[in-house]
Amino acid sequence: MEEAEEALGQLEDRARGSGRLWTRAVASRSRGLLAPESAYEAHFNVALGLHDRLPAGFERARTNFAYGERLRRSGLRVRGREQLRTALEEFERLGATPWVDRARAELRATGELGTPRRAAGIQQLTPQELQVALAVAVGSSAVAYAIRELL
Repeated sequence: MEEAEEALGQLEDRARGSGRLWTRAVASRSRGLLAPESAYEAHFNVALGLHDRLPAGFERARTNFAYGERLRRSGLRVRGREQLRTALEEFERLGATPWVDRARAELRATGELGTPRRAAGIQQLTPQELQVALAVAVGSSAVAYAIRELL
């Protein structure tokens, strides 16, 4: 923990010196991860406010993810889900599959049983779903029949 505090102190010094919003947002997110229970929310809120002024959706999603994870670990599962869902949506939009998987796992840890897929185009389909959709699209009655049987 001491090493992390030292590294974070250096990052915060650089953030102050550079004046860059991105660096300040990352430093605030990192401070939120290390802050005591009584102070972490304020740091995450500062980070999210800074992200609002930046175009970097991935970094904001990482902050939403870290905040949601911290809320869950503090016993605030419902509030954590809100942050985690926001992160998941952005990770899905960006195609950041490893982060999508992490966000879904963290949502399950909050007690949420599943996250519905959003219809956002062909890239959202699994390979098997795509095969079925293509077969149905070209009129494969056998596949269509099998799907009706499954429903």
